[in-house]
Amino acid sequence: MKNFARFSFIVSALALFTACQGSQPSALVPASAVRDATRSSWSYNVLYRFNLAHGKGTGTAFGGLLDFDGTLYGTTQLGGNHRHHGAGCAFRTCGAVYTVTASGAYNVIHAFRGGPRDGANPKTGLINVNGTLYGTTVYGGAASGCGGGCGTVYSISPTGAEKVLYSFAGGSDAAHPTHVLLYMNGTLYGTTDAGGSGCTTSSNSCGTVYSVTTSGQEKVLYAFKGGTNDGAGPSSALINVKGSMYGTTGSGGGTGCTRDLGCGTVYSITSNGQEQVLHSFTGAANGSSPVGLVYAKGLLYGTAGSGGSTGNGIVYSMTATGNEKVLYNFQGGSDAYCVSGPLIYVKGKLYGTSFCGGGCPGVPCGTVFSVTTKGAEQVLYGFTDVANGFGPAAPLIDVNGTLYGTTLEGGAPKGGPGVIFSLSP
Repeated sequence: MKNFARFSFIVSALALFTACQGSQPSALVPASAVRDATRSSWSYNVLYRFNLAHGKGTGTAFGGLLDFDGTLYGTTQLGGNHRHHGAGCAFRTCGAVYTVTASGAYNVIHAFRGGPRDGANPKTGLINVNGTLYGTTVYGGAASGCGGGCGTVYSISPTGAEKVLYSFAGGSDAAHPTHVLLYMNGTLYGTTDAGGSGCTTSSNSCGTVYSVTTSGQEKVLYAFKGGTNDGAGPSSALINVKGSMYGTTGSGGGTGCTRDLGCGTVYSITSNGQEQVLHSFTGAANGSSPVGLVYAKGLLYGTAGSGGSTGNGIVYSMTATGNEKVLYNFQGGSDAYCVSGPLIYVKGKLYGTSFCGGGCPGVPCGTVFSVTTKGAEQVLYGFTDVANGFGPAAPLIDVNGTLYGTTLEGGAPKGGPGVIFSLSP
């Protein structure tokens, strides 16, 4: 556990960028790739530019936004109260929970303190359960086994009254939650990057699925084993499909891909911890490194960050029993690639973000794209200007036909810790 990367949020971003550099756009468009070349008429607007330079400045937003009564709520991994350097916090800043309006009015409602009494450096967004918001932090909490804390589950009111519900302990317990919670039938469910027992890979930590009540009673439902028969390293939040939960892992499920640890899986799990691998990715045309799921009209839809006919990743559909169909092969170049966040489904179309692609000269800046359920893809916006943000990694949300999201970088003429943006048709 001590070897767990303290700065996993930065490593994640760098890993995406590195993977992009190794994928080259194909000179030929395969028959299975259909692009809608219609010029996008969507309008991009920066609501707020994150600023780490003063007071309670914040930045680096991996978690998605939440619309609550017309106000957007989000989290940042860095920033918070710079006058209090929390123990175990990355870069001595612990992150924050913030609100922002559609007109750009921004306010930090909670600055994490780290140490044994509070969480630190959240990587997930928030969910709303009957007017109380819930989230997780990667570090902090009462347990000392992870060096800087193993992470927390917390509740927070819309005005910023925060309470730590559970501190992960590591070891056979879960550790380091990095994906947004799911609320189902009175209980919160989530996944962690680390913790658990029985892992068969060299890392000795394959991650977990856990449950926690709103009063803070936690239970590890399943510890991933990795290898040829199971996934490892949950790469998405759980989704609820008719009472069963579905998710993805970034590795495991075979012997191919990175370090022979497998190319990732799609799995189902019940509320009492019965897990089943539905699909094991094999790389190449089948895709690898899946990122998130969404359910629509009887099918699961998702993306894989690499693989496909061009090596730049895919959009796929899948039945609840694991039958996969590739809908679109990302082309690289100005097209989306290095897909970073899970898809959302809005009125017959899928929408997502990519960390690479877009129109920045010499470097990939990322995109917002749409895909129909038949596989016709369109780049709605290619990030081109450092001052307006680049490198989106969080999932989008739809509010009355306008998409909202965040970027990890940009927002100032020479860089910055990202922006909050809207994209309107």
